[in-house]
Amino acid sequence: MALHNIMYNGMSGLNSMSGNMAVLGDNIANVNTVSYKAAQTTFQSVLTSSQARFGEIGNGSQIAAISKNFLPGQFEATSKSTDMAIAGQGFFMLRDPREGETLYGRDGQFNLEILSGTPAGSYNLVTPDGRYVQGINLGSVANPNGNIEDILIRRQSLPQATANVNLAVNLENAPASEAVNPPLYAAWDGAVVPPLAADQYAYRTTIQAFDDQGQNFDLVVYFDRTASANEWEFMVTHDPALDRRLIDDNGTRYNDGDSPERGAGILLYGRLLFNRNGEMLDIQAWNVPPTSELVPEQDNQLAADPQSGLYSFAYNLSGTGANLNATIDFGTTLAARQATSPGGARADATGVEGPAISAMTLWESVYDRHGNRIQEGDQFTFSGLTGAGQEVELIYKVEYGQRVEDLLLRLENAFNCTALVRNGQLELHDLNPGESQLTVTGITYRDAAGNSPAENPDLARPFGEDGVAFLVEEGDGFELNPIRTTNYAVASATIAQGQDGFGAGVLQNISVKADGTIVAYYSNNQQFEQARVMLADFANYRGLDLASGNAYRATAEAGAVVVGAAGSGSFGKVMGNSLETSNVDLGRQFVDLMMTQRIFQANSKSITTADEIFDTLMRIK
Repeated sequence: MALHNIMYNGMSGLNSMSGNMAVLGDNIANVNTVSYKAAQTTFQSVLTSSQARFGEIGNGSQIAAISKNFLPGQFEATSKSTDMAIAGQGFFMLRDPREGETLYGRDGQFNLEILSGTPAGSYNLVTPDGRYVQGINLGSVANPNGNIEDILIRRQSLPQATANVNLAVNLENAPASEAVNPPLYAAWDGAVVPPLAADQYAYRTTIQAFDDQGQNFDLVVYFDRTASANEWEFMVTHDPALDRRLIDDNGTRYNDGDSPERGAGILLYGRLLFNRNGEMLDIQAWNVPPTSELVPEQDNQLAADPQSGLYSFAYNLSGTGANLNATIDFGTTLAARQATSPGGARADATGVEGPAISAMTLWESVYDRHGNRIQEGDQFTFSGLTGAGQEVELIYKVEYGQRVEDLLLRLENAFNCTALVRNGQLELHDLNPGESQLTVTGITYRDAAGNSPAENPDLARPFGEDGVAFLVEEGDGFELNPIRTTNYAVASATIAQGQDGFGAGVLQNISVKADGTIVAYYSNNQQFEQARVMLADFANYRGLDLASGNAYRATAEAGAVVVGAAGSGSFGKVMGNSLETSNVDLGRQFVDLMMTQRIFQANSKSITTADEIFDTLMRIK
């Protein structure tokens, strides 16, 4: 064996251990680096030749590879709402504006910043070194397109005008002998302060509302008894001095003159009719002219919205543009048209006294009122109209093993309605309340051979006789909500109130859902989904190239990039207010470092030994 092999072996060992020390030192230096992945050195032997007499002759070692350990680190809670961690597989996508490339990393130390290219009124979500976090913008842009792009968070919440007012009060049912005031609109005078004297009404409640400029104002709703039993009048108003509604098509507005009109500030007048039990039966409403001269009659009564059954009123505080409109809801819902089968199916053969079926009943357990059991292959044909008047014919074939809910789903799709079973009867409810043509004009039955009930007397007719139409209940009445306006014999009080407008607000905080959705919270008590952080994944993590800033570059060896939402497929979930710590095992690194030092010393000793041998040889004479 040549002497120089001994020295080369020692030198290669020194080089290998030096490289390993550098890797271990890098791991130790990054023990507190967020999401850092520990590196590991792999060695291999160097073979110079093979001799028959001596066998293989080694020539030391060299570093074969330095690989990353991609096992996740521990998760650490933080107080910063923009910090994120991935619990599971995946990488954040980061656009580097300097290099014009997309990088990938698990370091979720993000910030909201305004950079040179940030759109007006928004923040970018960026890394500390200026890389843009990628995702899908939702409410942060005017027209979301579903594309993956720089995430934006709006700095302000734009104002929203009040469009719906909800009000539930109890109006005390007092004896009919009490004195009755003049109508509220007649007692009102927008030119004086206050416009309505305190003795001209029985009860009032105030709701804060907003216009489209974000200006807040008080909607004051007055209530008083009328001369009719179980009837109250109401009037929706605001400060007469604020009233700038358009009066006519010529652009004339309230308060164009030196003083407010008498009817300024009256937005809507109406009456509430109750039954003897204190439940609401009807609502009537009128617009009050600027002169406040009104004769409430049927021919000048306002029409309720045909879909909601609610009345609306106009308002305008800015004095510009068209009037704004809002509805007022006293706790009623317009009923939807309903079609009900005349017959009810049973769950056993005992007839009409038997238990009724439900949506979960299997078809092999369904009988008609005569005790006839439905057979596999029986057909039901439903003919009728949808709520919009479209003709429908649905043929349903019974299959054992299916449940009644299968028929309900078919009916819902065919008639564009909600279908259910109540007391064994089929009920079809139009999706939209108010005017509707929803009808089942007839249901026919046939057995698997095509025979009618006349030809097969044992053919089950679970929902009524052959050819019979469903019973129709018009949707022109009220359905009372659980929280509603009442006329009980207790003191008048506001039960609940609300409206959907709000003023402008500034961003105060954000939170992150498990699917990566970023929710922004504003000073006007509103919250909106702004964007969704999207994740990327690869088949071979070890094929990724390391980039600066604790990020990685995609390579062909890593495989094609797969992009998806957090929590879907194999992607992990996003954790807000959290960071993934380094996965470096510090104790293991110190042990490996000491071992590497020992091996380094041993290799250096082999070199000094070879040098002594070489010196001895040089002194031989």
